[in-house]
Amino acid sequence: MTAALNHISVVVVDDDADTLRLLTLVLQRAGATVMAADSAEQAFKRVCVTPPDVLLTDIEMPGEDGYELLDRVRRLADVRARRLPAIAFTAHGSPADAECAARAGFTLHNPKPIRPSLLVARVAALAHTAKPMHECFA
Repeated sequence: MTAALNHISVVVVDDDADTLRLLTLVLQRAGATVMAADSAEQAFKRVCVTPPDVLLTDIEMPGEDGYELLDRVRRLADVRARRLPAIAFTAHGSPADAECAARAGFTLHNPKPIRPSLLVARVAALAHTAKPMHECFA
């Protein structure tokens, strides 16, 4: 893969260790700085400490799910958090699931599994679209 994601930071959250490792590896090989999290709580902390360009999260996780995580991020005082591009990465790929993710504020809905090249292209597109909006977290 090319360095399509140079200077792009991504918080990736999935409770499945193998999936988390795979997503991290794919994005790092494309040049991204990846902050991996195995829970929504850990991902939220990463977003608050080091704001990413894109959030990539599983939906179904024990405890707090991806919908709840995104809701917490969107409620942060900072405008950047409210605009953070977010990708729902889920095993549920029906049109109703995609609609639910869109209503929850996700920018994209990607059913598992996804081709690595498509994932990289989507993360790059979202990150480059959002770059002008970047402001420091309060």
